Amino acid sequence: MAIYNLGFSEKLIEAAQFVLDDEGDEFDKLQTILYLSHLSCEITLKALLEKAGKPIKDIIACSHDFDKMFQPFFVEVEIYEEVGNNIYRWFKAGGIGCEQTSEGINEPTVRTTLTDRRTSQYPSNLRYAGNHISAYPPRELIKAATILLNDARKYWDNIRLAPYNGKPGRVGTAYQKLSNQGAFCIKDMSS
Repeated sequence: MAIYNLGFSEKLIEAAQFVLDDEGDEFDKLQTILYLSHLSCEITLKALLEKAGKPIKDIIACSHDFDKMFQPFFVEVEIYEEVGNNIYRWFKAGGIGCEQTSEGINEPTVRTTLTDRRTSQYPSNLRYAGNHISAYPPRELIKAATILLNDARKYWDNIRLAPYNGKPGRVGTAYQKLSNQGAFCIKDMSS
């Protein structure tokens, strides 16, 4: 049985949207929406990693650190996508989280809204914010959570840990080095 649940993630998004549409203190709404949206994103990313075959102990070791949660998608997780008329290939899943949360040039991606160190860091700086939170707009974070959930559903049956030397679930050092050099948001066309 799965540990992480996309249905739970979806309900967190619905709750955040409800709070956004509700009347009330703006700061209280902001704090609640940001926390629910971040938690939804955490559950979604961890559900995808679990579905791909990442060991639960490794997923738990990511804690609440979105950089650590995103790293496997660039290094060891693959998704199966159509490249032509009924032609499919496995690609590194680095595109997950690279969609922009709003339209326009230089708008933040899902990944940026979650990992930007200039914003209040999840979870502690959102739970115990006092009277100050630095964050992207609440609608963008709800959209980020929704985009991740939609990606999870799109790739749910087409995600795996990349094989290495014919053994599924192992990662080569070349991929690790590429990730450590910051090669993010690109598709590996070499598989």
